Amino acid sequence: AAAAAAAAAASGERDGERDGERAMGRWVREAEFSDCTVATRCGGFSVQAHRVVLAAGSDVLRTSLRAEWSGGGGGGAQSPPHLLLPDACSPIEARLLLEWMYTGATSSATSSAAPSHEAPEAAPPLHAAATMARLLQAAHALLMPRLVTHCEEALATLLTLELAPEMLSLAELLERPRLFKAAALCVLEHASSSTPPELVDHVLAGLEARTAPQPDSH
Repeated sequence: AAAAAAAAAASGERDGERDGERAMGRWVREAEFSDCTVATRCGGFSVQAHRVVLAAGSDVLRTSLRAEWSGGGGGGAQSPPHLLLPDACSPIEARLLLEWMYTGATSSATSSAAPSHEAPEAAPPLHAAATMARLLQAAHALLMPRLVTHCEEALATLLTLELAPEMLSLAELLERPRLFKAAALCVLEHASSSTPPELVDHVLAGLEARTAPQPDSH
C-alpha cells in the first residue's frame, strides 16, 4: 500500500510538472497580457513576458524594471521594457530561467539536452552538466538563491571525476562552498593513480580552509 501511495504521489508530481510546463508556455505565448520582452545577448531567443513574474523572480530584474518605470518607460503599450539576460544564458538557459520563474521548477533541465533513450547507467552527458553550470552562473548573476541551490543539487548528481575540476573552479568563482564540497568529495572518492596530485592537494587544502574554525572578529 505504501509503495502504491508513493507511486501515485510520484505520478501526481510528474503530472504537476507537465501542467506547469504547459502553463508557462501558455502565459509566455499570451501576447495580449504581456508587458515586456526578454532576450539573450547572443541572440536566438526573444519572448514576451510579464513584469510582475520577472520582478518576483529576480532582484536584479526587479531593479531593471523599476529603473525603466521611473525613467519614463511607464510600461506603455508602445514601448515595453526590453530586458537582456546575463552573458551565461544561451537560448536553452533562457528557457529554463523563465520556466523556473513561471513554475518554480526546471523539469526539463537535463532531459532537454540528454537523449531520452540513453541507458540509465551511462555517464551523464557533458552538455547536460554544462547547461546546469551556465544556468547556475545566470541565477547567481540575477540574485535567484533558490535556483542557485537547485542548480547546485543538480550538478552534484551529474558530477564525475572528469567534470570535477571544472565544478571546483566554478564553485570558487561564485563562492559556493556546497558545490565545492560535492566536487571535492567526488575527486577523493574516485581518484586513481592517474589523477593529478596537484588536484588532490588543491581539494584537500580547499576542504581544510572551508572547515577550519573562523577567527573571532571581536
